[in-house]
Amino acid sequence: MTSQRSAYTRLRRVLEHSNLTEALSAASEMEHVGLVEALELCLLLCDRAPEKYGRAALRWHGRYCRV
Repeated sequence: MTSQRSAYTRLRRVLEHSNLTEALSAASEMEHVGLVEALELCLLLCDRAPEKYGRAALRWHGRYCRV
């Protein structure tokens, strides 16, 4: 399994368990985070670290508009 794939698998697992610290760590190891996973990260930030949510949501919206 490639490191990209294992980071994705870990990201999915920690998102399901709402572990923000581990999710951000796994996402940082990836070359590209998909739009769905990025939205899940935004929602997790909204719950766990609202001070970081606004910036993350704005970045997600920009990515969404480019699709």
